[in-house]
Amino acid sequence: FFFFNDTATTEIYTEQIVGSVRCVQETGAQALAPFFETTKTLKVLIINNCGLGIEGARIIAQALQKGNVNLEVISMARNRIEDDGVTHLASSLRNMTELREVYVFQNFIRKEGMKNLLEALKSTTKLEALDVQDNYIIEGSVDALISIIYNSEKLKVINVSDCNISEDSNERIIEALEATNLKFEKFGYNYNEL
Repeated sequence: FFFFNDTATTEIYTEQIVGSVRCVQETGAQALAPFFETTKTLKVLIINNCGLGIEGARIIAQALQKGNVNLEVISMARNRIEDDGVTHLASSLRNMTELREVYVFQNFIRKEGMKNLLEALKSTTKLEALDVQDNYIIEGSVDALISIIYNSEKLKVINVSDCNISEDSNERIIEALEATNLKFEKFGYNYNEL
């Protein structure tokens, strides 16, 4: 990463930021925040396995929201952002009209966080890929996932493996899938109660 000290006087034309393996953490999120608040060109943000935690996710989400960033792809997998971090992220994703791909797997996202994330995405008309594997899709978040299935005409990739989806919820999800014309290229549903 290249961190900018004075983004107010420097125009940066960056479409992608990719970071992985603990190179960001909370301190890096603070250093990136001024860029996110001012960029007009960022389309792809990949920060996987970077030790963001809840606070790092909050800092990035608030900066994205303040900067009115309209991402096409966001991946913040394996960062332990948990319910609070993904709730902040959901607030910034809600207004992103170009969002096509969302990857937040293995973040220990539970009931409320997953519900907030999926609720924020259910009106995203261009969504093509959603990977939330190895988190929790239970109770209210099941309804939001079903809304995404019904409302997403372009969804081609979905991974909800190892999300502790109950047998009753599985039946409802399968019913929604059968009622749509979605053509999946990849479909992950392993380790749920089928």
